[in-house]
Amino acid sequence: MFYTGNPKQERCSVVLRVAPTFIRFGSFEIFKPTDSTTGRAGPSFTKDGALQAQMLPVMLNHVIKTYFPGLWEQHDGDSLQQASDSTQKHAMYLDFFREAVRRTAAMVAAWQCVGFCHGVLNTDNMSIIGVTLDYGPYGFLDRYDPGYVCNHSDDSGRYDYQSQPGICRWNCLKLAEAIQGALPLSKAKQELEIFDQELDRCYWASMRRKLGLLEVDGGEEDQELITDLLQVMHDTGADFTNTFRRLANFPMPTSHFQGEQDRQADGAGPSGSGHDSMGVEEQLLNNLAPSEVLAKAAKPRLPIEQLQFLQMLAGKDPAILAQFGASAQMIQAEIERMNASTKLQDVTPAQKAQNDRKAWRSWLARYGARLHREAEAGAHPHKRVQTMNATNPRYILRNWIAQQAIEKAEKGDYSEVRRVLKLLEHPFSDDIAAEIAEESSDDEAACSRTLLYDGPVPAWASALCVSCSS
Repeated sequence: MFYTGNPKQERCSVVLRVAPTFIRFGSFEIFKPTDSTTGRAGPSFTKDGALQAQMLPVMLNHVIKTYFPGLWEQHDGDSLQQASDSTQKHAMYLDFFREAVRRTAAMVAAWQCVGFCHGVLNTDNMSIIGVTLDYGPYGFLDRYDPGYVCNHSDDSGRYDYQSQPGICRWNCLKLAEAIQGALPLSKAKQELEIFDQELDRCYWASMRRKLGLLEVDGGEEDQELITDLLQVMHDTGADFTNTFRRLANFPMPTSHFQGEQDRQADGAGPSGSGHDSMGVEEQLLNNLAPSEVLAKAAKPRLPIEQLQFLQMLAGKDPAILAQFGASAQMIQAEIERMNASTKLQDVTPAQKAQNDRKAWRSWLARYGARLHREAEAGAHPHKRVQTMNATNPRYILRNWIAQQAIEKAEKGDYSEVRRVLKLLEHPFSDDIAAEIAEESSDDEAACSRTLLYDGPVPAWASALCVSCSS
């Protein structure tokens, strides 16, 4: 995982991957015509189009009949295979495409809500049935960073965290292009709006559950609250997973009347924040990344000389950037990273602490007010906590956790591998770490971070980045 470019001998293993099917978007690109940019064509492409005309419907029918049986029955697929009317076939293929798009949108929304990043989001790694597979050098967010790149080889940040929904949508377009021999592209492209609708529906519904907003649909107000939370997390260097988990401890009154009593007793303001909410605030503030860490993370991914060269090309001929794997948007993003890094370097620890407290106190006040609306609508505090803790994992497979297990395993000690496996089998549990500690020897507990799998990322792990060869 510490990639240096120098090979070394390592122990190998056999990994068995399991999925309902490994047919993916790219499976249909075997008939792809010659690409004007790359000059490459699919392996089964023929200039006369005879092979794709014969085999594409066979592939589509197999996939629909086997993995979308409801659609097959709805359209009477067995009879449709023999029909000469293309209109009826188009209707079935269009419904199949809609469902593939819908499932893909729901999948990437789920990734975003737990901070998961797919390592290589090309069409050949996109499941046709909308399950997560072939994620390569994947990673989970530690500190919330929308520009997080989990793949060491992704120099341009094409597959960074914030870009993953857009890439998945683009891949759906590529699927539409790949099957246009059986379904007119004009019809399929109209259905891409389904992706945006399903992504929004799944993402915002899950994010509301992550904050325990269950009784009142706050609509755009909730979306603004969530968006602002992510911005505060980014600005202050908060851990994505731990922040949502800690917010379950934020107090909510059982009723409006009880809330008024609590505020009077605690001397709190109208936000409903009392002693308990201040405790949550301190928990959040005590686990933020320092400004030097944020400054280092915000540095441009490209060396300054390369960035200047690309800027020069963009000024002369923007079209040529694609040949260097770059774009005007990528260059602008790198410039913004450079400016942000420079600005962060000038922030003192005292200034950051003051800014962090102000930002979190402001947001928590809004969150407290929003929870009062929940209470007045009859929300039960215990149900809210249960829902949040069943939606927000306490444990994820962080790179440093995997690295510790790997280093021990390379020495023949698989105890940490077994502990981490047990931990990840119960990612939402508050008790599993204690169970693991009880099963471990005193020496193991003393010399490792056994009980801190949800603790701060150690300094030595900041350079960890997975590559396709990891």
